[in-house]
Amino acid sequence: GLNATADVAIIDGNREFLGSDPGVSKFRLTPDDLAYLSTFDLIHSSESSYLEDQLDRLAGAAQLSFDFSVRREESYLAPILPHVAIAEFSLSDLDDADTRDWLEAIHARGPRIVLATRGSGDAMVFDGHRHRRQPSVPSEPIDTLGAGDAFIARFLVGHLRSEPVADALEAASVAAAETCAAFGAF
Repeated sequence: GLNATADVAIIDGNREFLGSDPGVSKFRLTPDDLAYLSTFDLIHSSESSYLEDQLDRLAGAAQLSFDFSVRREESYLAPILPHVAIAEFSLSDLDDADTRDWLEAIHARGPRIVLATRGSGDAMVFDGHRHRRQPSVPSEPIDTLGAGDAFIARFLVGHLRSEPVADALEAASVAAAETCAAFGAF
């Protein structure tokens, strides 16, 4: 079948999704898929993966990272959070105090680490003991598509390498800025 597609417009350097077609991206995990996934240290999924009803199986294979993006509805969060080790949210609409409150509330529901990207604002992370923040790296954005994904990916790599959290956050911010400097998130 057809690959998934998304129609994206760049407006003032920021990406806006206009529509999408999931194509053949919806699938059921097989025992072979899960056996393969269990060979990894971490599995990352997201609110656009169409795997929400299979997250218990993924979390049974390896620690699970999940990008909720802007999804904050209780009906969406409740069945997912118990399976997630590292939760990521896009919270550019929240101020610092509300972001800290959100991170703490989500942490209390299961994830060991909760990360908030906030567009050009400071990213924040909470691990149950300490809040940390990371300013964005100044850049001249050509296209912000994928900046949050790059940030999350580099943060997760740092986490898996046992880098100090401050170092992982700084490297993640650099990766996000570099992504903004290229058209089409490459």
